[in-house]
Amino acid sequence: MKNYSKSFLRIILIILITVMTTSCVSIDNTKYENGYYITELNYNFDKIYQMTINSIKTSITYDENGHPYYLVENSQNNDKATIVAIDNNDPSDRLKIIIYRISKNVTKIMIKYDSNGDSIRSSALLNTLKEWLAV
Repeated sequence: MKNYSKSFLRIILIILITVMTTSCVSIDNTKYENGYYITELNYNFDKIYQMTINSIKTSITYDENGHPYYLVENSQNNDKATIVAIDNNDPSDRLKIIIYRISKNVTKIMIKYDSNGDSIRSSALLNTLKEWLAV
């Protein structure tokens, strides 16, 4: 009987750990894939695109040392925008944002810092954009 109890407790513990670690990324329907922090927002494409550009141009988005990013690519068509910015002090430090129009008022945004991604910095930028969008 004790062996079944220990096995049951181990299974419960594994389930709890799995739920806790995956919930950090799945809050607000976000996911982390290939270094991109990805979510869908209930705002139109143009508004999200403009807020994202403004966050880079006004230096709201900056590196770990407080240096601003500078826009180096800004391509947009009706349904997709790609924005790339670099840190002039460290050109290998890049910020890449891809925005997709899903429907009239639903937009997908993908945020990636550095070549491998940084979920903490990406989520911070996403939270800043959400605050601006809510105003």
